Amino acid sequence: MLKTKKIIDILKAGSKYSNTIDMVTEIKNILQIDFIQFDQFLEKLNSREINAYDLVQIEGFFSEFGCIELPMTFSKFRVINEGITYMPNQQGVLERVQKTSITTPLLPSIYPDDVDDHKIGFLYPTHKRNFEIGISEKQSIQIEERNKFIPFLIDTERYYKYCQKYVRMVCQVVPLNEKMTDNLLGINDPELKEIIGYFNNNYYPFITSYILICKHIEFIDQENLELNRTIWFSIEYEVSNSDISYQIISSKFAKAYKKTNGYNLPVNFQNEDVQVWCDNKDGIQTLLKDNYIGFYKEVHPDNSSEYRDDMELIEKYIIEFLSVMKLKCTLSFISDYRRKKIYESIVKR
Repeated sequence: MLKTKKIIDILKAGSKYSNTIDMVTEIKNILQIDFIQFDQFLEKLNSREINAYDLVQIEGFFSEFGCIELPMTFSKFRVINEGITYMPNQQGVLERVQKTSITTPLLPSIYPDDVDDHKIGFLYPTHKRNFEIGISEKQSIQIEERNKFIPFLIDTERYYKYCQKYVRMVCQVVPLNEKMTDNLLGINDPELKEIIGYFNNNYYPFITSYILICKHIEFIDQENLELNRTIWFSIEYEVSNSDISYQIISSKFAKAYKKTNGYNLPVNFQNEDVQVWCDNKDGIQTLLKDNYIGFYKEVHPDNSSEYRDDMELIEKYIIEFLSVMKLKCTLSFISDYRRKKIYESIVKR
C-alpha cells in the first residue's frame, strides 16, 4: 500500500505545476484547442506537436476507479466454487468433494485517496468492461484498450457532479517526475506497464509521463450509457512476524480457510508462486503468496444496496479469517482508500 500511496502522491503533485486557468470563460476560444486521442499524447508531446502545459481537449468516460498497482497476491487465475458433490474414491466409496472451475479474474480496482480540494479521476475510452481481462495462448494476461486510462486531477465539486458520465474536458498536460515514475509505475510488471501506457512509457526520449489537470468539463451524449460495472475489490495484508516461516503461515492459512468457511473443503490451485484458494460460498477468494494474504470479491458499484451488503460481508469475513490465523499483519493493499482505517483497525484489535 505504501507503493500505491507514492503513486497517488506523484499524480497529485502535477497540480503544483499547473497554471491557474480554471473557468471556460478564461479560455478565449475553446474551438481552437487541439482535440487529442488517448494514444496520441506521449507521441505528440515528444514530437512537440503539443507542448508541456498546453491546453488540450479530450473526450471519454469519467470513472472513479483505475488499476494503478497490482497486489502481491494478484493471480491471473480464479478458482470458482460450484458447490459440493459426491464422487467415488479408488475404493469405490463415495466421498464429498468440492466442484470447482478455473476462470480469469478482473483487474484490481483502486479508488484513490484525495488531498485538499482535489481528487484523481480516470478517463477511459469506454465505460464497458474496464477491468475484464483475457488470457493469451501463452498463458499471459491480455490487456485491451478498454483496460487503459488517463488519470486527471479535478476539484471535488466537479468530481462529484461529472463522475460516472461521458465528458468532454479541456485539460492542461503536466509532465511528471521521470525519476520517481521510473521507480514506481509498473516498471518491472509488463501487464501494469501496458495498462498505464497511455500516460507513462519510459522508452520515450523527452517526456515519459504526464497527468491531465481539468480546466473545463461538460457532459456529452449519455444516450447509450447503462452502468452495470463489475470491479475486483481487493484487500491484502502482509504478515509482519519476522520469526515465522512460510510453512507456518501456509498451515495457519489453510486452518483459517477451513474454519472460516465451515462446510467448504479447502481447495487451492498453484499459479506460479501464488496459492489461489477457491471462492467461498459468498464469492470471496483468498490467496497466499510468501507472507502476503489477499482477499478478493466481485462487487457491483452501480447497485448501491448490493455493494453495501458486499462491503459488510467482506469486512466480516476478513475479521473472522485473521482472528483464526492469529498473526501480526499490516495492510499492504486496499481497493478503496476511504475504507483504509477500517481495515487497518482489524489487525490492531
